[in-house]
Amino acid sequence: MEGFVALLTEKFHDSDWTDQEVGFALARRVPIVAVRLGKGPYGFIGKFQALSGDFPKCDLDIVKLLIKHERMFEAYVRAIRQVTSWDTGNLLAEVLPSIENLTAKQIDELVAAYNETDELRGCFRLNGKKPAYYGDGLLPHLHRLGKRKFIFDSSGYIQRGLTQVIFDE
Repeated sequence: MEGFVALLTEKFHDSDWTDQEVGFALARRVPIVAVRLGKGPYGFIGKFQALSGDFPKCDLDIVKLLIKHERMFEAYVRAIRQVTSWDTGNLLAEVLPSIENLTAKQIDELVAAYNETDELRGCFRLNGKKPAYYGDGLLPHLHRLGKRKFIFDSSGYIQRGLTQVIFDE
């Protein structure tokens, strides 16, 4: 278990297992998100503010909350490495603006995942080739999250950008 999402429907408490599952997630210290789908949080999960929404539309909101936790970023990188279509890659790329902090190592993992996966390099939301529709791509996020600069090379791979050094005479 990398994270826990409690879908708080009217019948959530009717199950003999839901409260135990919440307790198990708390004991494992995994990120927890409660989603209010007719019932408010109570008991152990009551200390978490619930995300309000309707079930078919809450998936991206849940991921945007969970991605702020280090364990979930690791799961995110594993997921993007397994992308099998441009549409899925574009969907996963919608999470990028919600990432607030990354280490240099995590940025390197993200760059490696992009460079190793043909489907990711074909995603407009990542390669920045259609900014009017999909945004500027992965590079602005890398620059926002770290001090190093990156560029796309002529083959569409991400490389470290060269830094020009000017010496005073």
